[in-house]
Amino acid sequence: MTGQHRTLIIARADRRSLADIGRIFAESDATNLPHRLGVRRRSLFHYRDLYLHLIDADAPVLGPLEQVRDDPDFQEVNERLSTFVTPYSPEWRTAGDAMANEFYTWSSEEGQ
Repeated sequence: MTGQHRTLIIARADRRSLADIGRIFAESDATNLPHRLGVRRRSLFHYRDLYLHLIDADAPVLGPLEQVRDDPDFQEVNERLSTFVTPYSPEWRTAGDAMANEFYTWSSEEGQ
C-alpha cells in the first residue's frame, strides 16, 4: 500500500437518498475534480443511518480538499450533497472533523 492513502469520511444519510448521493458522485467523478484531489478510487457505504465514504488516494486528501474548497465544482458537489448528507457530529466544522482515524491495517500483499 506504499504511496496510497485511505480516508474514511463518516456522516449521516437516509437510505432513501442513496441513489441521489451515488448519482452526484458519479457526475462529479466524470470530471477532473477527483484527479485534482489525487483520488484513485471512491467507495460509498451505508449502514443504518451512517454514510461511509472511503477514498483511496495518492496522498492524504485533507490538504488538497482545503485547496479546492473555493472551487466552483467542489462547492457544487458539496451543495448538492448537503441535501442528503449531514454531519455525524454536531461539532463538525471542516472535512477533517468527519474523517475517521485508522488504527490498524493488515494486508496479504505486505512483504511480498
